[in-house]
Amino acid sequence: GSFGPGGTGSFFFQVQVNIGILEDTSITNTLTAYYKHEGLPTEYTSTSNTTSTSVGFTAAVDLDPNGIYFKNPGDDIIHSFTATNNGNAADRINIAYSSTSAWTWAFWVDSDKNGIPGTNGDELLTDTNSDGVIDTGILTPNGGSVTILAVATIPAGLIDKAVDITTVTGTSARDSGVSDSITITTTITAPALSISKTVSPEGPQPPG
Repeated sequence: GSFGPGGTGSFFFQVQVNIGILEDTSITNTLTAYYKHEGLPTEYTSTSNTTSTSVGFTAAVDLDPNGIYFKNPGDDIIHSFTATNNGNAADRINIAYSSTSAWTWAFWVDSDKNGIPGTNGDELLTDTNSDGVIDTGILTPNGGSVTILAVATIPAGLIDKAVDITTVTGTSARDSGVSDSITITTTITAPALSISKTVSPEGPQPPG
């Protein structure tokens, strides 16, 4: 538009920070305006002051994959999954679970990635930041991850086709409103046995 002598005006602009820019990165902005005096060909420029803005923290958590198992009473379940920090700063992922059958689960860091808990440096998850919940330890931003083994022993005496659904939830230690979950569904395949006794030939039997 046009301004008369001494005229003023205001305008606003908005920018979007790219995904993955690390927390506390400083973004500077300087505006340059180009203008002409009406009827004259010469173009002039005017440069604003420079502003600086720090990028804030954005949490993002991913747990994957789900698991489906068919097991007998007394069997072990070992489910491998990955916990990933997709946020833009280092973070821990708190791990919690609920089981519809009240089963007890343990969670191991699968350091050697062989799918077997307790081998070659594998360790149980612990509460590394003293907030009362076990966690992954610090994960680097933008894709830092850890492989975890969820381990449970199926109680004895369960009936055939009984089902347990365990939900494992990973929550950002820095932003409790950000989480992701997987489910581990286990169906019991208890063998059905029956024993019957018959006498052949029928009737009373002589000694020996």
